[in-house]
Amino acid sequence: MQLSLMQEAPFIDSVKLTVDRYLRSMTTQDRDVVETKQSYSCIHFHRKMHRLLRTLWSNSNAEMNALGIIQRLAAGLIMPFVLSS
Repeated sequence: MQLSLMQEAPFIDSVKLTVDRYLRSMTTQDRDVVETKQSYSCIHFHRKMHRLLRTLWSNSNAEMNALGIIQRLAAGLIMPFVLSS
């Protein structure tokens, strides 16, 4: 018989109560700090993703250029070659 996660880990209830109690005890200044950190984190995440996508895009362009050259070579458009048997 399988036990649910709640039955296997009863500490989850106490953790949830601790988090709820902490959130209720936060002052307005605490909330402002959290919101500022979250917005900075979001901005940083978007910048990081932009860098990653820009890198992937440039690599993708290089791969497409290489694929185009290989296709032209195979079609004999760049350097005709003859296979001898």
